[in-house]
Amino acid sequence: MLNNIPNNAKIELDLSFLQPHYDKIDLPSMGSPYPESNPFSKGSVRIRPWGSTEEQYVDNFNKGNFYTIIESLLSNAILEKCDITKLTLGDAFYILYWIRSLSYGSKYELETQCPHCNEIVKVSVDISECPIKYLDTNLTECNFILPSSKIEVKYRLTYLEDMIESTTKNDKTKIGGKSKFSAEINRLIRVVTEMTLPNENKDVLTYTKDLAILKNKIWPLIPAIDIIALKEEMSKYDHGYVDPIFVKCPECKESFEQSPLISYEFFRPSVGKPTENSKLSVDVSQSES
Repeated sequence: MLNNIPNNAKIELDLSFLQPHYDKIDLPSMGSPYPESNPFSKGSVRIRPWGSTEEQYVDNFNKGNFYTIIESLLSNAILEKCDITKLTLGDAFYILYWIRSLSYGSKYELETQCPHCNEIVKVSVDISECPIKYLDTNLTECNFILPSSKIEVKYRLTYLEDMIESTTKNDKTKIGGKSKFSAEINRLIRVVTEMTLPNENKDVLTYTKDLAILKNKIWPLIPAIDIIALKEEMSKYDHGYVDPIFVKCPECKESFEQSPLISYEFFRPSVGKPTENSKLSVDVSQSES
C-alpha cells in the first residue's frame, strides 16, 4: 500500500485514468477558409475538457485581455497543434462553446436586461439548443461598394488573430493620448484588404502596402453609414453559434431573444462567493466586437 512507502521514494503510478479523452467535432466553416497545410482545413478538430491548469487563465480575465486568454484556453484543449489565432472567429467561439459543454455541461447563466419589463435578470442558456450556422461557400475575399462614399472594398473573414491585435495593441495614431479608432474599427481596418477609390485615377490602396494612408487619410473620413453597411455585409458570412435563442424572463415570464454572450459563469459555474470578474460579460457576435 502507498501508506507504507517513504515520502522520498520513487514510485511508478498508473495514471492512465487521468488522461483526457478527446472528442472530434465538425467546424461550422467546414474547413473552407484554411489552406491545405492547416489541420483545420479538414473541417474538424479534436478537443478535451478544461482541467485544473486552465484555472489560472480564468482568474485573470478582463475585457483588455479577453481574446488573448481565449487563445490560451483553446490552445490547451485542442489536440491539433497549430496556430490557434488563424481560426476564424466563428470557428474559435464554436470550439469554445463545445469545450465548455464538455467541461461543465451545456447550460450556463448570464445577466441580461429583459426588453419587456426592463429588469436585470439572470437567464439560463443551453448551448445544445443554439442553432448552428454553417459557412456554405469557399470564401477567400469578397467585394462590396460602400453606399455613401462609393469606395469599392475587398474584405476577408475575421480571424481570432484580428481580435487579439485589435483589442490588445494600441493604435499608433493617437488623439489627445487616446487611440484614434475603437477596437471594432481596428478590426475592420485589418480585414479590409483593399480599397479602390472612386476618384478619377481609381487609386487602389492595400492593407499591406498603404496602411499608413488608409489609417490617416481614408478611414477617419469614412461615413458612419458605410461602417454599418460594411458590418452588415460581412455578417452574411458569420458562422457557428451566431443566431439568438428564446429565453424566458424569471420576473415577467415573457420570452425574448438572447444573443450569444459569454459571462463569467460560462467559464466557472456558480460556486461560493462571486468575485469581481463575475460581472464580466462579452458579446461574441462576429459582426461586432
